[in-house]
Amino acid sequence: MKNSLSDQLLNLGLTNKQKVQQARTAKKKQQKKSKTNLPDHQNDNLKSQIDQAREDKVARDRELNRQREAEKQRRAIEAQIRQLIEQHAQTIPKDAELPYQFAHQRKIKKLYINEQLQNQLLKGWLAIAFLEEGRYFLVPDAIAARIEQRDADRVIRIEQEELSDDDPYKDYPIPDDLMW
Repeated sequence: MKNSLSDQLLNLGLTNKQKVQQARTAKKKQQKKSKTNLPDHQNDNLKSQIDQAREDKVARDRELNRQREAEKQRRAIEAQIRQLIEQHAQTIPKDAELPYQFAHQRKIKKLYINEQLQNQLLKGWLAIAFLEEGRYFLVPDAIAARIEQRDADRVIRIEQEELSDDDPYKDYPIPDDLMW
């Protein structure tokens, strides 16, 4: 008995081929849907897991974007500092023989300068700025302040020590020719 109900109805002329085909595809879709449907508690659990994974991905993407923006901003600040230093650095004469020693990152560094630059450093008119380790430049105080606004660790200022009133050695200033 190969004749199904649909075939029998088709033979009798009560239906047409298009309706039979629509009925078959609807039946197949229903069977497929019933196979993939899970019980409600498992379906809800699966949906919550999918939602959680989606939220985690969105949070991770936001964090990556924030990190990219921070890196982009750090590079822009680095470029601004480099430009300020390169444009406003004081030229140190090649024949400068006066060693000027200063502390940077708990290490003693040496920069050879002349007397005029030394006086400007001691008076606070110049400050020491650096790009990379080992590359130190003398920049005017106003430029040093602008660099400090962007990154305070890039500028080394020579601080004049204020003597307090109860200091027993306040009457004995340190001579300028003594360098450490």
